[in-house]
Amino acid sequence: MQLLDVPECLLAQHGAASAENAVAMATGAAERLGADYALAVTGYSGPCEGPAANPVGDLYIGLYSPCGVWSKKLSIPGPRATVKVRAVNAALDWLRRELVRTSRGATCRPRSSAQA
Repeated sequence: MQLLDVPECLLAQHGAASAENAVAMATGAAERLGADYALAVTGYSGPCEGPAANPVGDLYIGLYSPCGVWSKKLSIPGPRATVKVRAVNAALDWLRRELVRTSRGATCRPRSSAQA
């Protein structure tokens, strides 16, 4: 919360594992580091269950870029180690795809994911 300047009220209203929190974390990371791009991952990877609304394996990735900031929800089954590795791979792949898209001269455009 302090490191990435995520508002406490956001955590209280939406919970730590939420699309809104993933967006806030990615934005905070980019602003804190002065980066053009940033990723954030939040959710429950196990072994303990999260709230009923967020079972183990439900995660959110946030992506901050010069074109905007988005989040996407993932549901990854399996043990904790598998969930963590797949979440990181999914986040890095999303960033890779965004970098390839912009390197090909694509302009900023709205995304289908939740945009903040």
